[in-house]
Amino acid sequence: MLDEVKKLFEDGFYFSFGYDLTCCRQRRVKWIESKKSDPIELIASDRRYFWNWHLSQDFVGPTINYRWLTPLIQGYVQQITGSIAG
Repeated sequence: MLDEVKKLFEDGFYFSFGYDLTCCRQRRVKWIESKKSDPIELIASDRRYFWNWHLSQDFVGPTINYRWLTPLIQGYVQQITGSIAG
């Protein structure tokens, strides 16, 4: 069973230290203009795509800097080469 759990988390999760992958450009601009005060909102994340949001809630507080939180997204990326009509 442990091997099955490891397989679940080996592939398909993405993160970035420099940019929040959960957030589109429009949301980022809107966030910059509103300057939210909620600690989890300080990273402008879209909770619909912030896979580990519920896990992060235990670490949000006055003594924890929000920069310690790294939003994860789960997805699939594939690139293929093909041709149309020859």
